[in-house]
Amino acid sequence: MGLILLNKFLIVLLVLSILNCIKEITSFTWNWLGKNSPERWVIGSKDIFLLGLSISYVLTCVFNGITL
Repeated sequence: MGLILLNKFLIVLLVLSILNCIKEITSFTWNWLGKNSPERWVIGSKDIFLLGLSISYVLTCVFNGITL
């Protein structure tokens, strides 16, 4: 029972990590291409830390899979 819950939690974490990467890519693209005059892309230290964790978790899951 515990392993099933842990596996589901890891899958939810993977989905949230993918959504976080999509959000930041969309924000970057909107600031770069979506406006007449491009603005500087400002990202906070907390956001860049979460983006780094998200990218690393997604890449880990791609290469190793979700294993317990």
